[in-house]
Amino acid sequence: MPKVELTCEECGKRFMRYPSQVMEHNFCGLACSRKFTSARMTQFNQTENPMNSSAGWSQQQRDAVRKREQEAKDPCAKDTYPKNHGQHDHRVVAERMLGRKLKPGEVAHHINGDKHDNRPENLMVFKNSKEHMEYHRAHPEESGVTYAKKGVV
Repeated sequence: MPKVELTCEECGKRFMRYPSQVMEHNFCGLACSRKFTSARMTQFNQTENPMNSSAGWSQQQRDAVRKREQEAKDPCAKDTYPKNHGQHDHRVVAERMLGRKLKPGEVAHHINGDKHDNRPENLMVFKNSKEHMEYHRAHPEESGVTYAKKGVV
């Protein structure tokens, strides 16, 4: 069976597909498909998803669902950070503390070294990893982490 010519819904590029491959939305490649889907999901999450819309669930309801989902999973290992919906819990708490998203490179630090203690009073935010490491070097007693000086083995 001969191929048919289609137009990519994302970039407008013309391409060929077999009739059996023609879909409701057609794209020239994976990158355009992902861009289209990402934009649609963002729109859905901002307008229609009750868990994320201000008109839908309250923050308390959203937190309760996330807590139930986390409890239904296997417990997180002691040496790993717990996650909800692909985000580390401590970063979400730090963002709430700051009232904004963490900037690229910013580090949320657990003061007492317990990766599962995500109380706001146990978190500090550093501008970058360098400042975070300098803090660890200056305060080894907090987390029990010690670092050798450069050039010393």
